[in-house]
Amino acid sequence: MVISEIYTLKEIRAVLDECKSDIFSASLNKNEIFDRLAFKYYENGIVLKVQYKNKIVGFAAFYANDFVNMTAFISMIILKKSFQGKGIGSILLEKIIDRSVYQNMNQLRLEVNNNNFSAIGFYKKHGFKPAGPASEISSYMVKSLF
Repeated sequence: MVISEIYTLKEIRAVLDECKSDIFSASLNKNEIFDRLAFKYYENGIVLKVQYKNKIVGFAAFYANDFVNMTAFISMIILKKSFQGKGIGSILLEKIIDRSVYQNMNQLRLEVNNNNFSAIGFYKKHGFKPAGPASEISSYMVKSLF
């Protein structure tokens, strides 16, 4: 397994395409949304690609650029179903934390769908705490980095 940061818009879009069937929210699974998301990640985000035997099996996308609130934000951690439960998500999260600390962020924040119980459990297991509603169907979770 290889985890690497990707930098080009083409690479980011390819990763989104490869993993789109594994993205939890069906509302995100549209080409025009993927185009905007890829550009947003390209402009402001950090994207880590997971490969196994030269095939993309997942990715993480996050931001560590809020130097006012010193808060990093996880946009997505996505793994193909056959690679879930093997510790890869934990490794990705560790890399996100390391990069966020390197960028001098004080906390890590994310938004999770309220009925994505496996994601909520994953984040709680890694020290994230509920931080209030984000919308009618989602909530924020936060983890202190220091």
